[in-house]
Amino acid sequence: GEGQGFAVTVASLDEYAGRLPHEGAVLITTASYNGTPPDKAGRFCDWLRDGGLPPGGLAGVRYAVFGCGNRQWARTYQAIPKRVDAALAKAGATRLAERGETDSGGDFFGAFDEWWAGFLPRLREALGKTSGALKVGMITTLGARRDEKAVEALAGLTGDANADIAVAA
Repeated sequence: GEGQGFAVTVASLDEYAGRLPHEGAVLITTASYNGTPPDKAGRFCDWLRDGGLPPGGLAGVRYAVFGCGNRQWARTYQAIPKRVDAALAKAGATRLAERGETDSGGDFFGAFDEWWAGFLPRLREALGKTSGALKVGMITTLGARRDEKAVEALAGLTGDANADIAVAA
């Protein structure tokens, strides 16, 4: 978050349905529950699925997706993060890093920390900021079904334990 030199905007995915910023960068952190989106991401996922994103509609948007999940739900593990990542790429957004993922039953923080360490330099490079303030946005969909480990990780990134989305510029 701001401790890393970023100005962070935080909101739910639903608040950004149909209006992803074309400036800066967007970091989406989301989960799946039995293959369905979290409570605060339903409208966003409907927008992605129902043709709200024409080819090229997100040209200029730079993004990354980090998925939280539980491998015990093998059939639907990372279903929503995968769909979101694929839809943004198909609509012409530029992926800043490969989709990251973590398993709530494993080394949750280790997986996030490893992904973040690779993502942060790419984000700075993409936005031409090697030092100083950098506005970052993060969209997350942990919603009412929040995994406490995910909340802690998100709070560490945004400085807000109630964060659902962050957007970077």
